[in-house]
Amino acid sequence: MKSDVYSFGVVLLEILAGRPALDKNRPSIEHNLVEWARQYLTSERRISHIMDAQLGGQYSLACAHKAATLVLQCISVHPRDRPGMEQVVAALEQLQDANETGASGQSDVRLGMEQVVAVLGQQLQDDKETVASGQQKAIMDSATLAI
Repeated sequence: MKSDVYSFGVVLLEILAGRPALDKNRPSIEHNLVEWARQYLTSERRISHIMDAQLGGQYSLACAHKAATLVLQCISVHPRDRPGMEQVVAALEQLQDANETGASGQSDVRLGMEQVVAVLGQQLQDDKETVASGQQKAIMDSATLAI
């Protein structure tokens, strides 16, 4: 579902920024992380403004920009412009592969991405099983009605 993709985009943004989606302790312009971060997500040069300082710059700017691009796609105002979960998983796997070629200091970030990809993969599989189960039930119901 496209709303799940939006929610995932928010979670990914929280991970990148190291802060919650809503934070009333910040200046009013920064209360809503999604709205505040949009201006920084569009530019590779400005992405460092939102990145979690605890990451200590131990990530490539190119990977951060790719993650930011994925976030932007996921949090698109128009649901039709958001990627599907399969596309999100594929993009995360590409990021994971890119991180594996990085410095050893990126191991915590890489581990985090591996966990995200694993969870998303499981969610995607669960969604497929739910749809398949629903289709099977509909077929059985139709067969029962036909008798």
